[in-house]
Amino acid sequence: MDLFKKSSTRHIRSYFDGYYDAKHGWTPSNEKAIRALGIERSDAVTIPIIALSANAFIDDIQESLDSGMNDHISKPINMEEVTDTIAKYIKDD
Repeated sequence: MDLFKKSSTRHIRSYFDGYYDAKHGWTPSNEKAIRALGIERSDAVTIPIIALSANAFIDDIQESLDSGMNDHISKPINMEEVTDTIAKYIKDD
């Protein structure tokens, strides 16, 4: 969250290495805090946030998306999946 606030570039990619707690959802909820900065920074609404989690069930992936993330990558990390996922969000300016 602090890195995003301090950055001046809209090309930053945010990754979230979190865990899902069935009682509380994603912890901590930096993704919602970043999205809420939309008043201060227009890119806060559109910046890609990708979950990186050991939780791989369909419900876990849906929880990532519902919490404001754009995508979900399950551990163990498969670098082809990581690069393919990032490529979906890179835009040529």
